[in-house]
Amino acid sequence: MTVTNQSSTQSSTQSSTQSSNQSNMKMAENTIANNIDGFKRLYNLMNRENITLDLIKSVYGDNIHFQDCFHSIDGIKSLYDYFDNLYSNVNFIQFNFINQWHDDESAMITWEMTYKHPKLNQGKNIVVKGASELIFEDNKIIKHRDYFDAGSLLYEHIPLLKRIILFLKNRMA
Repeated sequence: MTVTNQSSTQSSTQSSTQSSNQSNMKMAENTIANNIDGFKRLYNLMNRENITLDLIKSVYGDNIHFQDCFHSIDGIKSLYDYFDNLYSNVNFIQFNFINQWHDDESAMITWEMTYKHPKLNQGKNIVVKGASELIFEDNKIIKHRDYFDAGSLLYEHIPLLKRIILFLKNRMA
């Protein structure tokens, strides 16, 4: 009887532990989902009229490390300065988020960015596909790495470079 009771207690304890673990997993999933939603909202809200350090801090941690094929930036103030300069030079920018994968501390999000820059592509829309790898700590992004084709973002829209890139692409094909 004691063995059965002990087994019953173990089973009850295991069931309680499994339930607690499932509850913790759901909470973590909700937290990461909220963090991802915050990231998406930020990128579709941000423009040259409303960008502030507080807006950036709503999603990014103070010790953020941001990297793309052009920049490596450390710290929230440096990231704000980068965004402030970047957004002051574009007439329009919009993100369409396509897909995402995540675990408890990180996420990968694919996107399509459409933007207009007065000195590129005769001021017409430029569309770039890419992905963002995000690492979270305390509900803030502490590492953000963007992956995209630098040519489709910039180089192919500068007349002299465009001709050179097209020549090279044709030679390689």
